[in-house]
Parts: sequence; C-alpha cells; structure tokens
Amino acid sequence: MAVPEVHRLATGSQTLNAATPDIPVKIGYFLRFPSEAADRVVYEDIHHRDGGSTAARTTND
Repeated sequence: MAVPEVHRLATGSQTLNAATPDIPVKIGYFLRFPSEAADRVVYEDIHHRDGGSTAARTTND
C-alpha cells in the first residue's frame, strides 16, 4: 500500500482493516528500573514471571 493511501485512510472517520506483511512483535516484562537517585528499583512481579519478586524495593547492586 502506498504511503499517500495510508495517509488518506488514516484521516478518515471509519476503522479499516488492511492486509500487511507479518510484523514481528516482542513484548518485554521488566521489573527493574533506575530511580531518579540512580538506584535500581525492583518492582513487584504481579504476574509471577520472575521467580519470586514480592514487593518493590530499592537496591544499590
């Protein structure tokens, strides 16, 4: 599908389904993020996918 056609359809007032080539999708499930103080914060694993995280905590390691 040409880009101008995509733009034309995207600015319309209805929902359209269009065939596309397969698009790989990777979903990440992250529990560890840096805090504003540069500490690592480990968040609760509410989906039980990480082998035992139980609550949010801050670590320096």
